[in-house]
Amino acid sequence: MSGKTILRIFVWLISMALGFALAALMVVVGLPAIKPESAGITIAEFGTLYYLFVAVPLGLVFLVWIDLLADTGILPD
Repeated sequence: MSGKTILRIFVWLISMALGFALAALMVVVGLPAIKPESAGITIAEFGTLYYLFVAVPLGLVFLVWIDLLADTGILPD
């Protein structure tokens, strides 16, 4: 594998990890801040599918920006 391929894989992993972490933070901290009666909610109670529908697009947003900054060429210019 070339260095560019390894960098692309690394960018994908980092961006999805950031997306999943931000989604977890939004569910566990952000949702109870907006709606106090949902305090103590877990990802399982929120719904795994709903969590994925939040986390993956957030990861793709991170992917776009990290790709731009790291100049990996995942997305065409």
